[in-house]
Amino acid sequence: EVLITDEDCKLQREEAAVAAQAAAARAGQPATTYSELVPSLVTVEQFLAANERAEARGRLLAVKFYSQRCRACLRIAAKYRRLALDFSSGVDCYE
Repeated sequence: EVLITDEDCKLQREEAAVAAQAAAARAGQPATTYSELVPSLVTVEQFLAANERAEARGRLLAVKFYSQRCRACLRIAAKYRRLALDFSSGVDCYE
């Protein structure tokens, strides 16, 4: 018997968000939600794939590492969102 955990569901949603962002970028459409604009990278494989996509498109890759318990991380969250919006044409942002 295989049980699907909450972590499995979260991972699947995050993978879908990364795929949606990549599809939107390929179609030339702007991202409509924060999770599309700044998708989460959970695995090393996702990071490597994002790096390859950015390199192939001649774009900069920005990855925000953070902890939800870190006050400084929470303070820069709005600035990172602004960076993602302002430079969406030349920078692929992830967290």
